[in-house]
Amino acid sequence: MQENCDGIIRIEQFDSDTVNRMLDAVYTGDYSGAMPDKQETRPSGAKESSKSTFDDGLQIAIIHSNVAMIADYYNMQLLKELANKKLAAHWLSNWNVDSFIEFLKQLNALGGVEIIIPGIQKAAVRHMDELARDLRFTKLNLPACFLMAVLVDCMQNGGQAVSWPRSVNNIGSYRKNGYYCDGNCGLTTGSLIVTGDVNGQFKLALRCGNCDRIQTPF
Repeated sequence: MQENCDGIIRIEQFDSDTVNRMLDAVYTGDYSGAMPDKQETRPSGAKESSKSTFDDGLQIAIIHSNVAMIADYYNMQLLKELANKKLAAHWLSNWNVDSFIEFLKQLNALGGVEIIIPGIQKAAVRHMDELARDLRFTKLNLPACFLMAVLVDCMQNGGQAVSWPRSVNNIGSYRKNGYYCDGNCGLTTGSLIVTGDVNGQFKLALRCGNCDRIQTPF
């Protein structure tokens, strides 16, 4: 954190709006989730891209995720919890599958999904039937801890049927050491995904890195 003679605090890893929200929370216990005027909000660390779609719902979600990330960076647990609470409320009341998947895609590219699991878990559980059948979601290769949290929530609170791996400890081994694909790709590695069948049962599965075939070797 650097402070020049002009009195402006600058943190290189985060944009000025995120820093200001952090400071507001420090002094008042809360921060505004309103979008800056005529400004496109991106996840902290993301590069500009004309190909990205930034609707209002997505930008508001990014605002809260940026606050959660700066709170995690400075080990400000209460602010991190507040940001995730606001993020969760946003997605539960403003659901849009396209924006949600784009949001996950951007945060996943920055390694930030684990920080905002409490902010996306409930919405993911509520709409898992839709997400599990969307290739854009299942191809994201999201962190195992997020997928596990979603499945546990589905099983305990969501009312959905869940197919749990016989040995959860084997999942890391399959991803690291590979497994034999049913599509004749031989020994391959896969992305861990949540998928669903026509009966509404959700399960952990692996998507082959070569042919995209989905199977459950564990």
